[in-house]
Amino acid sequence: MNPQKSPPATKVGLVSSQHDNAKCDTEVTQQRNITLQRSKRKQPEEAMKSELNDFRKEIMSFLTEFKTSQEENIKKIHEEVSSLKEQLNNLKQISDILSQDQVTIKDTLTSINSAQQATANIITEMQASLEFSSKRIDPYRNVANCSEEKLKIQCREITEMQVILDRLSFKTQRQEQWARQLNVEVVGVPEIKNENLTNIVLSIAEKAGVVLSAGDMESCTRVQSKDPVKGRPRNIIIKMSSRIHKDNLIAGVKKHRGITTGDLGHGDTEIILRDKPR
Repeated sequence: MNPQKSPPATKVGLVSSQHDNAKCDTEVTQQRNITLQRSKRKQPEEAMKSELNDFRKEIMSFLTEFKTSQEENIKKIHEEVSSLKEQLNNLKQISDILSQDQVTIKDTLTSINSAQQATANIITEMQASLEFSSKRIDPYRNVANCSEEKLKIQCREITEMQVILDRLSFKTQRQEQWARQLNVEVVGVPEIKNENLTNIVLSIAEKAGVVLSAGDMESCTRVQSKDPVKGRPRNIIIKMSSRIHKDNLIAGVKKHRGITTGDLGHGDTEIILRDKPR
Protein backbone atom coordinates (compact mmCIF):
# COMPACT_ATOMS: atom_id res chain seq x y z
CA MET A 1 0.00 0.00 0.00
CA ASN A 2 1.01 3.60 -0.36
CA PRO A 3 2.03 4.74 3.13
CA GLN A 4 1.04 8.28 2.23
CA LYS A 5 -2.56 7.29 1.60
CA SER A 6 -5.06 8.59 4.14
CA PRO A 7 -8.67 7.47 4.69
CA PRO A 8 -11.18 8.73 2.07
CA ALA A 9 -13.03 11.86 3.02
CA THR A 10 -16.40 10.14 2.73
CA LYS A 11 -15.34 7.58 5.36
CA VAL A 12 -14.45 9.98 8.19
CA GLY A 13 -17.82 10.20 9.87
CA LEU A 14 -21.40 11.05 9.13
CA VAL A 15 -22.36 13.43 11.88
CA SER A 16 -21.60 17.10 12.31
CA SER A 17 -19.94 16.64 15.68
CA GLN A 18 -17.41 14.17 14.19
CA HIS A 19 -16.63 16.56 11.35
CA ASP A 20 -15.98 19.43 13.78
CA ASN A 21 -13.62 17.28 15.88
CA ALA A 22 -11.71 16.07 12.78
CA LYS A 23 -11.45 19.60 11.40
CA CYS A 24 -10.21 20.98 14.72
CA ASP A 25 -7.57 18.21 15.01
CA THR A 26 -6.47 18.83 11.41
CA GLU A 27 -6.01 22.55 12.06
CA VAL A 28 -3.90 21.75 15.14
CA THR A 29 -1.79 19.36 13.05
CA GLN A 30 -1.34 21.98 10.33
CA GLN A 31 -0.25 24.58 12.87
CA ARG A 32 2.26 22.17 14.37
CA ASN A 33 3.61 21.27 10.94
CA ILE A 34 4.03 24.93 10.02
CA THR A 35 5.86 25.53 13.31
CA LEU A 36 8.06 22.48 12.64
CA GLN A 37 8.85 23.65 9.10
CA ARG A 38 9.81 27.09 10.38
CA SER A 39 11.95 25.49 13.08
CA LYS A 40 13.73 23.38 10.47
CA ARG A 41 15.04 26.52 8.81
CA LYS A 42 16.40 27.84 12.09
CA GLN A 43 17.59 24.69 13.84
CA PRO A 44 20.78 22.88 12.88
CA GLU A 45 20.77 19.44 11.24
CA GLU A 46 21.46 17.53 14.46
CA ALA A 47 18.22 18.85 16.08
CA MET A 48 16.00 17.60 13.24
CA LYS A 49 15.99 13.99 14.38
CA SER A 50 14.81 14.91 17.87
CA GLU A 51 12.14 17.19 16.46
CA LEU A 52 10.91 14.51 14.07
CA ASN A 53 10.75 11.93 16.86
CA ASP A 54 8.74 14.32 19.02
CA PHE A 55 6.46 15.07 16.16
CA ARG A 56 6.07 11.36 15.44
CA LYS A 57 4.94 10.84 19.05
CA GLU A 58 2.46 13.68 18.71
CA ILE A 59 1.07 12.17 15.50
CA MET A 60 0.81 8.75 17.16
CA SER A 61 -1.00 10.31 20.14
CA PHE A 62 -3.28 12.26 17.83
CA LEU A 63 -4.18 9.18 15.77
CA THR A 64 -4.73 7.11 18.91
CA GLU A 65 -7.06 9.74 20.33
CA PHE A 66 -8.77 10.01 16.96
CA LYS A 67 -9.27 6.23 16.85
CA THR A 68 -10.70 6.26 20.39
CA SER A 69 -13.01 9.10 19.42
CA GLN A 70 -14.22 7.17 16.38
CA GLU A 71 -14.90 4.05 18.48
CA GLU A 72 -17.00 6.14 20.87
CA ASN A 73 -18.86 7.72 17.97
CA ILE A 74 -19.65 4.28 16.55
CA LYS A 75 -21.37 3.40 19.83
CA LYS A 76 -23.54 6.48 19.48
CA ILE A 77 -24.76 5.56 15.98
CA HIS A 78 -27.83 3.77 17.36
CA GLU A 79 -28.83 6.89 19.27
CA GLU A 80 -28.39 9.06 16.19
CA VAL A 81 -30.56 7.02 13.81
CA SER A 82 -33.46 9.44 14.30
CA SER A 83 -31.32 12.31 13.00
CA LEU A 84 -29.70 10.25 10.25
CA LYS A 85 -31.86 11.58 7.44
CA GLU A 86 -30.93 15.20 8.11
CA GLN A 87 -27.27 14.32 8.49
CA LEU A 88 -27.23 12.47 5.17
CA ASN A 89 -28.55 15.58 3.44
CA ASN A 90 -25.46 17.42 4.66
CA LEU A 91 -23.10 14.57 3.70
CA LYS A 92 -22.00 16.09 0.38
CA GLN A 93 -21.03 19.37 1.98
CA ILE A 94 -19.17 17.55 4.75
CA SER A 95 -17.41 15.34 2.19
CA ASP A 96 -16.20 18.36 0.21
CA ILE A 97 -14.78 19.95 3.34
CA LEU A 98 -13.17 16.69 4.42
CA SER A 99 -11.73 16.24 0.93
CA GLN A 100 -10.00 19.60 1.23
CA ASP A 101 -8.73 18.63 4.66
CA GLN A 102 -7.51 15.32 3.27
CA VAL A 103 -5.43 17.07 0.61
CA THR A 104 -3.83 19.22 3.28
CA ILE A 105 -3.15 16.19 5.48
CA LYS A 106 -1.62 14.28 2.56
CA ASP A 107 0.68 17.22 1.74
CA THR A 108 1.75 17.38 5.37
CA LEU A 109 2.33 13.62 5.66
CA THR A 110 4.52 13.72 2.55
CA SER A 111 7.16 15.68 4.48
CA ILE A 112 7.16 13.22 7.41
CA ASN A 113 8.95 10.22 5.85
CA SER A 114 10.16 8.80 9.16
CA ALA A 115 6.63 8.64 10.62
CA GLN A 116 4.72 7.32 7.60
CA GLN A 117 5.36 3.61 8.05
CA ALA A 118 4.53 3.71 11.76
CA THR A 119 1.18 5.38 11.18
CA ALA A 120 0.16 3.35 8.09
CA ASN A 121 -1.19 0.40 10.09
CA ILE A 122 -3.22 2.65 12.37
CA ILE A 123 -4.75 4.47 9.42
CA THR A 124 -5.61 1.14 7.77
CA GLU A 125 -7.39 -0.03 10.91
CA MET A 126 -9.29 3.24 11.14
CA GLN A 127 -10.33 2.98 7.50
CA ALA A 128 -11.63 -0.55 8.00
CA SER A 129 -13.53 0.58 11.09
CA LEU A 130 -15.12 3.47 9.23
CA GLU A 131 -16.06 1.24 6.30
CA PHE A 132 -17.68 -1.17 8.73
CA SER A 133 -19.60 1.68 10.32
CA SER A 134 -20.74 2.94 6.93
CA LYS A 135 -22.04 -0.52 6.01
CA ARG A 136 -23.94 -0.71 9.29
CA ILE A 137 -25.59 2.65 8.69
CA ASP A 138 -27.18 1.68 5.36
CA PRO A 139 -29.51 -1.01 6.80
CA TYR A 140 -30.64 1.36 9.55
CA ARG A 141 -31.41 4.02 6.99
CA ASN A 142 -33.51 1.56 4.98
CA VAL A 143 -35.30 0.40 8.13
CA ALA A 144 -35.98 4.01 9.14
CA ASN A 145 -37.43 4.85 5.72
CA CYS A 146 -39.56 1.68 5.73
CA SER A 147 -40.80 2.37 9.26
CA GLU A 148 -41.69 5.94 8.35
CA GLU A 149 -43.76 4.75 5.38
CA LYS A 150 -45.51 2.10 7.49
CA LEU A 151 -46.28 4.73 10.13
CA LYS A 152 -47.89 6.98 7.54
CA ILE A 153 -50.04 4.09 6.31
CA GLN A 154 -51.08 3.21 9.86
CA CYS A 155 -51.94 6.83 10.61
CA ARG A 156 -54.20 6.95 7.55
CA GLU A 157 -55.85 3.67 8.56
CA ILE A 158 -56.39 4.92 12.10
CA THR A 159 -57.95 8.12 10.78
CA GLU A 160 -60.29 6.15 8.51
CA MET A 161 -61.23 3.79 11.33
CA GLN A 162 -61.92 6.74 13.63
CA VAL A 163 -64.28 8.23 11.05
CA ILE A 164 -66.09 4.88 10.72
CA LEU A 165 -66.24 4.52 14.50
CA ASP A 166 -67.70 8.01 14.89
CA ARG A 167 -70.37 7.21 12.30
CA LEU A 168 -71.25 3.92 13.97
CA SER A 169 -71.34 5.58 17.38
CA PHE A 170 -73.65 8.30 16.09
CA LYS A 171 -75.87 5.71 14.41
CA THR A 172 -75.99 3.60 17.58
CA GLN A 173 -76.90 6.61 19.69
CA ARG A 174 -79.69 7.51 17.29
CA GLN A 175 -81.01 3.95 17.38
CA GLU A 176 -80.82 3.79 21.17
CA GLN A 177 -82.51 7.15 21.45
CA TRP A 178 -85.28 6.02 19.13
CA ALA A 179 -85.68 2.75 21.04
CA ARG A 180 -85.93 4.60 24.38
CA GLN A 181 -88.71 6.74 22.95
CA LEU A 182 -90.87 3.59 22.92
CA ASN A 183 -90.27 2.83 26.62
CA VAL A 184 -92.94 3.07 29.33
CA GLU A 185 -92.12 2.89 33.03
CA VAL A 186 -94.55 1.28 35.49
CA VAL A 187 -94.07 2.22 39.15
CA GLY A 188 -95.58 0.59 42.23
CA VAL A 189 -96.33 -2.98 41.08
CA PRO A 190 -95.27 -5.45 43.83
CA GLU A 191 -92.74 -8.14 42.91
CA ILE A 192 -94.12 -11.68 43.06
CA LYS A 193 -92.21 -14.91 42.62
CA ASN A 194 -92.65 -16.41 39.13
CA GLU A 195 -94.58 -13.34 38.04
CA ASN A 196 -95.58 -12.81 34.40
CA LEU A 197 -94.88 -9.15 33.64
CA THR A 198 -96.59 -9.30 30.26
CA ASN A 199 -99.86 -10.47 31.86
CA ILE A 200 -99.54 -7.78 34.55
CA VAL A 201 -99.21 -5.05 31.90
CA LEU A 202 -102.13 -6.50 29.93
CA SER A 203 -104.25 -6.43 33.14
CA ILE A 204 -103.35 -2.77 33.71
CA ALA A 205 -104.27 -1.96 30.10
CA GLU A 206 -107.58 -3.78 30.50
CA LYS A 207 -108.43 -1.80 33.67
CA ALA A 208 -107.59 1.40 31.79
CA GLY A 209 -109.81 0.44 28.87
CA VAL A 210 -106.91 0.21 26.41
CA VAL A 211 -106.88 -2.47 23.74
CA LEU A 212 -103.44 -4.06 23.98
CA SER A 213 -102.01 -7.47 23.13
CA ALA A 214 -98.76 -9.22 23.99
CA GLY A 215 -97.56 -8.66 20.42
CA ASP A 216 -97.73 -4.90 20.98
CA MET A 217 -94.85 -5.20 23.48
CA GLU A 218 -91.30 -6.06 22.41
CA SER A 219 -90.02 -6.58 25.96
CA CYS A 220 -91.11 -6.22 29.57
CA THR A 221 -88.53 -6.31 32.39
CA ARG A 222 -87.93 -5.01 35.89
CA VAL A 223 -85.09 -2.48 36.33
CA GLN A 224 -83.47 -1.26 39.54
CA SER A 225 -83.78 2.50 40.02
CA LYS A 226 -80.71 4.72 40.43
CA ASP A 227 -81.59 5.34 44.09
CA PRO A 228 -83.14 2.07 45.31
CA VAL A 229 -85.23 2.11 48.50
CA LYS A 230 -85.40 -0.98 50.70
CA GLY A 231 -88.80 -2.68 50.42
CA ARG A 232 -89.84 -0.75 47.32
CA PRO A 233 -90.42 -2.95 44.23
CA ARG A 234 -88.32 -2.45 41.13
CA ASN A 235 -89.97 -0.55 38.32
CA ILE A 236 -91.20 -2.29 35.18
CA ILE A 237 -89.84 -1.04 31.84
CA ILE A 238 -92.04 -1.85 28.83
CA LYS A 239 -90.67 -1.46 25.32
CA MET A 240 -93.65 -0.99 23.02
CA SER A 241 -93.61 -2.04 19.39
CA SER A 242 -94.82 1.37 18.21
CA ARG A 243 -95.28 4.91 19.45
CA ILE A 244 -99.05 4.77 19.10
CA HIS A 245 -99.35 1.80 21.48
CA LYS A 246 -97.17 3.64 23.98
CA ASP A 247 -99.23 6.83 23.79
CA ASN A 248 -102.53 4.92 24.02
CA LEU A 249 -101.43 3.03 27.13
CA ILE A 250 -100.17 6.13 28.97
CA ALA A 251 -103.22 8.19 27.97
CA GLY A 252 -105.60 5.40 29.03
CA VAL A 253 -104.08 5.07 32.50
CA LYS A 254 -104.15 8.85 33.00
CA LYS A 255 -107.76 8.97 31.91
CA HIS A 256 -108.81 6.21 34.30
CA ARG A 257 -107.21 7.53 37.45
CA GLY A 258 -107.24 5.32 40.47
CA ILE A 259 -105.74 2.08 39.11
CA THR A 260 -104.09 0.39 42.07
CA THR A 261 -102.34 -2.84 42.95
CA GLY A 262 -105.67 -3.95 44.36
CA ASP A 263 -106.90 -4.24 40.77
CA LEU A 264 -104.16 -6.82 40.34
CA GLY A 265 -105.04 -8.57 43.60
CA HIS A 266 -102.15 -7.19 45.68
CA GLY A 267 -102.66 -4.43 48.26
CA ASP A 268 -104.01 -0.98 47.45
CA THR A 269 -101.06 1.09 46.15
CA GLU A 270 -101.50 3.42 43.19
CA ILE A 271 -99.89 2.25 39.96
CA ILE A 272 -98.16 4.98 37.97
CA LEU A 273 -97.31 4.85 34.25
CA ARG A 274 -94.96 7.42 32.78
CA ASP A 275 -92.84 8.11 29.75
CA LYS A 276 -89.31 6.68 30.02
CA PRO A 277 -87.27 8.32 27.24
CA ARG A 278 -83.95 8.01 29.08
